[in-house]
Amino acid sequence: MQFFGHDTSLAGWVVAACLLIAAVLAYARSARERGRNRALLHRLDEVEAKLGSLAAPAQQPAVADEIPVGHLDLVPTPSGDVLAGRTTEVERILAGPAPPRRSLAEQAILAVHRRLDGGLTPADLAEELHVSLRTLERGLGMFLDCTPRQLILAMRMREARRLLAGGDCMVKDVAYRLGFADPYHFSRCFKSFYHVAPSGARPGGGDA
Repeated sequence: MQFFGHDTSLAGWVVAACLLIAAVLAYARSARERGRNRALLHRLDEVEAKLGSLAAPAQQPAVADEIPVGHLDLVPTPSGDVLAGRTTEVERILAGPAPPRRSLAEQAILAVHRRLDGGLTPADLAEELHVSLRTLERGLGMFLDCTPRQLILAMRMREARRLLAGGDCMVKDVAYRLGFADPYHFSRCFKSFYHVAPSGARPGGGDA
């Protein structure tokens, strides 16, 4: 009986150790993901600055430090929503003649801006840029250290943050505006990306 009890105790310690290791690995994976997302958002800001974006005007509300903020010049819509999402500079670039020799990553960023309302897949993006998916993956990997899917998600999540920070849109409005099937799926994606619930990104932290 003592030997059996010893085995039971040892098995308990092994299970506890395995659970602890799994928790540590999950935390490390989460930390790496947060760091990768922050780095990607920072690189996007740098690329958009290179494309000619200006610092956001004074009327853009401040956003909490834990949610990175892009530096983009936002233009009011007829409804008065200054955080409608399209930037004046990107709109000007899209409307004007395409400058020569933009990098593939820069072209991809502009293309995603056109389709922030959802429905854009990596294959769609590659087709729109007239390159193979493998070429697009290599180009984004070299220039932005991300995959096409990560780029699309990062830009949609950053757009969601802007809309929520304005305070005029509820979480469900932002979800549908960005092409999510339902607010619950959007909320899961937002929290996974920013580690903050969408309601927490709104002024006052509510969903009124």
